[in-house]
Amino acid sequence: MDLVGGQLSGSYDKLSTIATEYGPAVVIGIEDLILKRLAAAKFWNVATDMEQSYLLAKSDEKKIDWEYLERQAKREDIDDYLRRLRFSLDESP
Repeated sequence: MDLVGGQLSGSYDKLSTIATEYGPAVVIGIEDLILKRLAAAKFWNVATDMEQSYLLAKSDEKKIDWEYLERQAKREDIDDYLRRLRFSLDESP
C-alpha cells in the first residue's frame, strides 16, 4: 500500500475509487505505481522495486496505458528502466 499525501505525483485522471467495508478508498493508477517502482529501482537501487514493477505490469498488461507510461518515464528520466521492464515482459511466457 502506498499512502498519498496532500499532493499526487501521478495523474488525477488515472485515479479510481474502490468500495471497502470501511468506506471508499481512492487508488492511484497502475501506471503511476509502476513509475514509482521504476524510479526507486533506478535512483535508490531497490532491486525488489524492479520486480514489483514487473509484477504490476504483468498483472494487467493489456489494460496499461503504455503511451502515458513512456511519456512519464521519459520526463522522469527512467525510460531506460521502462525499456528493461518491457523487454522482461516480452521475454516472459
